Amino acid sequence: MLWRAGEKVGQYEIISELGRGGMATVYKAYHTQLDRHVAIKVMHQTFADDSTFLERFNREARIVASLEHPHIVPVYDYAEYNGMPYLVMKFVQGRSLKEILFKKPPTLEEIKRIMTAVGQAITYAHNKGVLHRDIKPSNIILDQDNVPYLADFGLARIVASGESTMSADVLLGTPNYMSPEQARGAKDIDHRSDIYSFGIVLYELVVGQVPFSAQTPLAVIQDHINTPLPRPSQINPEIPQQLEQVLRKALSKSPDKRYNSANDMVADFTRAVENSNVNVLAENRADLADESLAKWRSAYIRHMEDNALVNDDEDSIAQSVRNLAAPSIVDDISVRSPIQESVQANEFVEKPKIQSTTTLVRHEPNGRLWILAGVAIIILSLFLMVAVVLNTSNTFLAIAETIQDLEADANNTNSPDDLMYNIPKLPLNEAQTIKDSAPENPINYLILACAQYEDNDTNSARQTIKQGYDLATDKIRYLANAVSIADVAGDANGAMIFGVLLWDIAQPTTSEQGQLAYNTVSEFLYTKSLQAQEIQVSRANSEQLTELFGEEISQQLIRSQITRIMIVNNHIEMDRARLATATVRVWTEETYALPIGQLVNARYNLLENDTETAINQLNQLVEASTTPAWIVTIAQELITTLEE
Repeated sequence: MLWRAGEKVGQYEIISELGRGGMATVYKAYHTQLDRHVAIKVMHQTFADDSTFLERFNREARIVASLEHPHIVPVYDYAEYNGMPYLVMKFVQGRSLKEILFKKPPTLEEIKRIMTAVGQAITYAHNKGVLHRDIKPSNIILDQDNVPYLADFGLARIVASGESTMSADVLLGTPNYMSPEQARGAKDIDHRSDIYSFGIVLYELVVGQVPFSAQTPLAVIQDHINTPLPRPSQINPEIPQQLEQVLRKALSKSPDKRYNSANDMVADFTRAVENSNVNVLAENRADLADESLAKWRSAYIRHMEDNALVNDDEDSIAQSVRNLAAPSIVDDISVRSPIQESVQANEFVEKPKIQSTTTLVRHEPNGRLWILAGVAIIILSLFLMVAVVLNTSNTFLAIAETIQDLEADANNTNSPDDLMYNIPKLPLNEAQTIKDSAPENPINYLILACAQYEDNDTNSARQTIKQGYDLATDKIRYLANAVSIADVAGDANGAMIFGVLLWDIAQPTTSEQGQLAYNTVSEFLYTKSLQAQEIQVSRANSEQLTELFGEEISQQLIRSQITRIMIVNNHIEMDRARLATATVRVWTEETYALPIGQLVNARYNLLENDTETAINQLNQLVEASTTPAWIVTIAQELITTLEE
């Protein structure tokens, strides 16, 4: 259940929505008697439905509310409203450290000031027996006077505590900042897990990027567990040896080797800065680190493949990677001054990249399937990467190829091309003969549908695709090809109909194929909903949908979360505010929690002239490490337009 502006929640009047995450929604509210604005964080219905949650909420909220520190966002109150538990916190008007990093990185002096304040807050909480569990730049807020605050102790503490509970099914924390023991799902983590996350923040501030990032959260989590820390001096030659030692200790894979307190870590960091001759850090260090980390990872992967390294000691691996990189970047920093380092640093020396291959399945007229090996050309990958940034890919096949090539390039592996068939275009009579000769093979129905589209028989093509769908065992792969065939044939409505069915099937899956299909069709449906005059997957079209799919699947398509999102997006694009409002009212919390749902809801708030809520939603999407790249791009473009 969502709260609306003007609604009374206890003593508070809701002003606007500030943000939405996987576990809670935050609202700006006003307390009339105290004449002050507050932030209210209400837990999602999923947690409220847990029979033990409310008791645990009251117990843990009392502990969190007892935290009184000048750099911790205080919790004023906690209660429940219509069965929904919520926390009331100080409303801090300002910017998150994530927003600051996005626009302009802080100076070395600013880093020392921020880390000192936050370190004191963390140490204070740890001494009280309270862990944070989700320390990251978006939870560090600087108010209008640049006073740092650490936020969200309450959420992590409350959700993580207890015996039953949702925490057993939820991996708490943000992948890029998660400690190895958190990543493994250990139940006995202690304060040193927060130290690791705090160390990641320091690494990002100083070096320019987090040490581990990848296309999927799972890949990032595996890196925290298994991959050695990229030496800061190998990524940024300005980092002195003393400062590198601080980061290596804070980010040790073993908790026993880390700092025992955040204050100790900050003290060593401050001494390292004062004892070194580095006074400034390059403003473009994020861009430099991004490139260096990519090359470091490439060199590391090649070495592991070539040498089958058994000894995974960090020092030995660092030395091995050192030999694969340009000596001017990775030599001991003490040999030259930081200024000389930055002038003399050369590019990494890379071996020629092994061209990745793709495997496509082609159906021949004789009914046999054979493997066609292809080559993923590097130039094409670069072109596709630009296409993602510019958000120019709008066909299903182009989006799927883009995602596959980017993942292959990031992982330096063969393209994960196990989604698309290569369906031949045949004359209608030949395609019909193939289908009739082997009617049990679902691919034959795709071949026939392709020919029927060529013959401008759209209705027959859709019916043929549905017949093959009923036979298919790998429905995700079948539907992905069906969407692509309809899209290429110009049947935009058919492509969207089959796309919604694919989205519903792929959305809950965790397989590589399922996630590729889900990410691809999400972007595809978003784009198509902007281009269509109206969305055919709707109650107004229920008769045709029922004729094609039957009553059960027809209703599933109409009630799908992605259908509702597409309809609202289409109404927004066509400036139909009243219809958009009517559709938004039937959204569920699960719909709002989806990144694509948050994006479209932000567009809706802009249509309603609620710019403050929209900007908060867009910033949250940009800050979240799990937001798909295409959504981040759109959100950033909208933010830039609004700021202008």
